[in-house]
Amino acid sequence: MQRVVICKPATRKMHIANGYGLSVYELALLNEAGVPPWYGAVKHILKVVNGIKVDAPSQKSREHHATTQCHNCWAPKSEAKLFLCAQCKAAKYCSKECQKAAWTEHKVHCKVAAASREQIDTSTKKIQPFGHVPDLPTSPSELASILQGWTNKHRPLLARSLVHALDLHRDPKAHITKALFVMVDWVSLEKPTAQRFKVVSAVVQEFTSIPGCAGGGIADTRRNLDAVQRGKGGYGVAMMIIMCVSCTPPALNVAPVYLHKGVDKEPVDARWLDVLTAKLG
Repeated sequence: MQRVVICKPATRKMHIANGYGLSVYELALLNEAGVPPWYGAVKHILKVVNGIKVDAPSQKSREHHATTQCHNCWAPKSEAKLFLCAQCKAAKYCSKECQKAAWTEHKVHCKVAAASREQIDTSTKKIQPFGHVPDLPTSPSELASILQGWTNKHRPLLARSLVHALDLHRDPKAHITKALFVMVDWVSLEKPTAQRFKVVSAVVQEFTSIPGCAGGGIADTRRNLDAVQRGKGGYGVAMMIIMCVSCTPPALNVAPVYLHKGVDKEPVDARWLDVLTAKLG
């Protein structure tokens, strides 16, 4: 993705185009960045890009979900010493036995995640922040690592939001073609990982319509993981995609969520987005 070069026109006003309430200039910026004008966070992104003052990060207290667990037996880090999978650097296990037991289910996602991490680690491109974000990492691998850590800290709430957003009770196959796309902003100043980003918007999208990432590849990964999960008696696998919109190219973290049998029979909370933004926005 190319860097967005912002060349503000003189004081003349741009006319509104295409029914989205955006000027031709704004539509051009979004097109260059690969962001469709119908996304919920578009106005917020354009405010940041154009240097308009936005709300300061919320100082209210919130829950910090530090549920780092073994990816096989789900033992929390408070009860066992965990180690990372050497290949993907994402999955954690409490023992070699658990790692071996989880390998059949993990190997597909592991290979994809490892390849993606290698691509990020070897990238020579620098992150270009939108607006004044002095402490945003310019290294793609550093930013991706922080975003992954933030996702892990809040995985229970994000997974809950994904399940409610898909509304499997109404559409039992929604997880096959759709993902929860969560847009977050970088929060400056000294912050722990759990507070490093804030949610600005979230929406369910078809895999192939997700900007800035290989939607088809994500769908293929989900399909392989889904087959393993269903073979073990589960409902399947859904995907959530966390994108930092404070920079270009945007940083992405794609995380699978394993759905238990009967999840489509559970009541849906239509206020899932309000809950998500209240806690993490």
